[in-house]
Amino acid sequence: MSNGKYQNKSNQQPGQDAILVIPKGNDIKLSLNSASNLKLILEKYIPFYNMQNNRMLDVSKAKDKVYELKPKNFQEADNYIKKLNERQRQIADKSFTLATKSRLIVGLGGGSALEVSIKLHFIYGFPYIPSSAIKGVLRAYKILEKVNFDFEKYSKFEKKIESGNREDTEIGAFVRVFGNQQYKGDLIILDAIPEHFPRLEEDIMNPHYPKYYNDKEPPTDDQNPVPIKFLTVAKGEKFNFYFKNSQVYKEAFETDLKEDLIEAFNYLGIGAKTGIGYGVLDG
Repeated sequence: MSNGKYQNKSNQQPGQDAILVIPKGNDIKLSLNSASNLKLILEKYIPFYNMQNNRMLDVSKAKDKVYELKPKNFQEADNYIKKLNERQRQIADKSFTLATKSRLIVGLGGGSALEVSIKLHFIYGFPYIPSSAIKGVLRAYKILEKVNFDFEKYSKFEKKIESGNREDTEIGAFVRVFGNQQYKGDLIILDAIPEHFPRLEEDIMNPHYPKYYNDKEPPTDDQNPVPIKFLTVAKGEKFNFYFKNSQVYKEAFETDLKEDLIEAFNYLGIGAKTGIGYGVLDG
């Protein structure tokens, strides 16, 4: 080992012990039926190659195989989820639980060899809602509320917030709570953690002109739709939301944080496909 990098065995000096970073042959066996980390399954085990006939699989067939490997035993993941919820309750001064009223998909456009993705916890592999997404939806809703849901005024008011200060009578509340390029917001929003590993359901997108999207050919009626499967969190799954310095929100807007967030989810939704009813949560 030199300069923090693993050396090839051929570079070892005589008499030195070689370190095998990855065991040879069949020393590594992936127990697919007992795999409990969905992120590892979706990102690290994608069976594009069929060992039986030595042929490559296309994306759709590889996706079918990898979706079959969704964890069947969630006990290990549930233990981590329970501990994370306990930890975040100790940090937060305001928390509450909301349930999905429709399917939820966050991170659909993330980079993936499977064409589409889903936001999963980096270490434990369960679906969650990032704090940045929660902040974005809540902030957008409060701005819309301020401009009476006029989308033309929305962009102008948002620009004022980005260039304004905390003492401005018109936009000061937004700067204090959410921050801008010059100031850090006082409201701390934590990731929303599920109460347990949520049920997952498959859904499809059905682009009607695949050659137009993939090969830049004209969108003609002789092209066959190619369904694109993706995973979603099912309706009726509960997520715990956590906030620190929540009194700042009450003082700035004189409204209830939980009620406003529910209104934001019902009006805007969160994640992808909100235009067709995805991403709605309620108390």
